[in-house]
Amino acid sequence: MFAPDNLRKHGLRAAHPRPLVSHGKQNGKAFASFRTTPDKAWHFPSLEYANAGSSVAAIVLDCDNPDAFASGLPSECPPNWRVIRESNGHFHAAWTLRDPVHRYPQARQEPLSLLKDCTEFLAASVKADPGFNGVLCHNPAPRFKMDGFKVAWGRQEPYRLQEIADVIPFGWQRPVLAQTGVGRNCDLFQSLMRWAGQERNINIDAFTAALTINQEFQHPLPLSEVQATAKSVEKYRKGWVAKGWHKPAWLKKQKRLGKKGGLASARVRQFMADERKVHAVRMRREGMTLQKIADNLGITKGRVSQILKAHGNV
Repeated sequence: MFAPDNLRKHGLRAAHPRPLVSHGKQNGKAFASFRTTPDKAWHFPSLEYANAGSSVAAIVLDCDNPDAFASGLPSECPPNWRVIRESNGHFHAAWTLRDPVHRYPQARQEPLSLLKDCTEFLAASVKADPGFNGVLCHNPAPRFKMDGFKVAWGRQEPYRLQEIADVIPFGWQRPVLAQTGVGRNCDLFQSLMRWAGQERNINIDAFTAALTINQEFQHPLPLSEVQATAKSVEKYRKGWVAKGWHKPAWLKKQKRLGKKGGLASARVRQFMADERKVHAVRMRREGMTLQKIADNLGITKGRVSQILKAHGNV
């Protein structure tokens, strides 16, 4: 990777193959961003280093309240570095990850969920700016010195996600509306997966649905993030269809996988339950007995009766 030595020594383990960069802001107006090669990226005031293409290499937060940072951050979780604006003390703080968290197709959902919890907890602790999406970050590279900024180096070792998660107090409640870019990414993916699991949506483009979901966020994600998430969900959906989506054997397999627990299984159980209701009603209307419906869907006869009563089709 092309990250400077000092950043690698402080735990940055991955780099984007074509990171976004920007000349920063002038008179309160942000310059346009564009992509370049990793070796050139470290010469710009702002660049994309938290997102390393298909993985997340660091948690980066925008902190506009230095007092809240000093009083709210657990002592066990000091950032690996901070890039501080000298005029007002505002800064970007980075926590590098020993194991970058993969996202997009075939990514395991448990690490993504844990990353969301850790990011939301750190953001709430330091009262970070919820509008910051974590893409363009202040440049901490020693080879690049921005006028009016200084770098405060901290912990050298990168973090394991579980290390941060262990600091989260028992009973801590995650914000209802995600306050970080990572949190909104996870929420968008999970909501879109639930939507894609409904057979009635099979002919609707996932990107169209993703745009609708994104507009519900207080701070919508960049269009590029929405496109990437929709593309990932489409790949999952194609796999479901190829494996006999919503046929009894497929549903039985998903039920077995769902018993393993975790975020992904919760998502599976949700859309399985929704689809079972649809199929139960349809089969009953076709004249099938309750026992036959139960055998086809892999549920009890009593559960079939409950579903049909709820839909007025006993």
